[in-house]
Amino acid sequence: MGKRREPRKPVQVTVRILGTDAAGRPFAEKVETMDVSRSGLHVRGLSVALKLEDTVSVSYQDQKARYRVKWLVPGATVPGKPARWDVGLENPSPERNIFDFPLPTPILDNYAGLASIRSRSGLPGAATPVATGERRLLPRMRCVASAELHPDGQAAPIMAGIADVSLGGCFVDMPMPLRVGTQLKVVLWLDAVKVQASAVVTNVRPGFGMGLHFLALPAKEESKLEAYLARIPRYPFQNPR
Repeated sequence: MGKRREPRKPVQVTVRILGTDAAGRPFAEKVETMDVSRSGLHVRGLSVALKLEDTVSVSYQDQKARYRVKWLVPGATVPGKPARWDVGLENPSPERNIFDFPLPTPILDNYAGLASIRSRSGLPGAATPVATGERRLLPRMRCVASAELHPDGQAAPIMAGIADVSLGGCFVDMPMPLRVGTQLKVVLWLDAVKVQASAVVTNVRPGFGMGLHFLALPAKEESKLEAYLARIPRYPFQNPR
């Protein structure tokens, strides 16, 4: 069992978002939340695309705070109408609540290890024992980076942010994660370095994201990832989701 972030509270309230869009143009817009937690919120109906990892200001009534853009996906639209976006925003200071209603507190959640995922999905190594005292063989390191996901059988890529990474995998921030066992190609944008790998979804956290295990990481790509890990602060991601 591992610590996870608190569940999000489904609630619809109006917030005002101010910042710059993906093209660098300033904007200010009122949108509705879909769910809220201490660590972030999910809003819908934004008329502009945002850049991953940019910071925006979020205001609710007379309170405001800075949030970081972690993911965005096209929202449902009516033909002939302008595009709208669903956006996931991360609160870098979760101890501060700008809302006038209580938010869920952290809970413990079960973690489905790689061995059980392999057993259910038919991946190689289903019989390999996994020690129960340690969640991961390779510690994941906290990072701020982007990912481009190419699930098998899907033409359009999915853009998202990643919260932690190791030589063995990463955690992708997205509200509607793919199914456990889904295989995909993943492109990580680590600073200015592009790293490509084959991966499989090993665990999901609806409303938060999913964990990926790298199935194939070519030697050249592994070297680039090792160099990136050597540059970032050397402490593991202590609050795995």
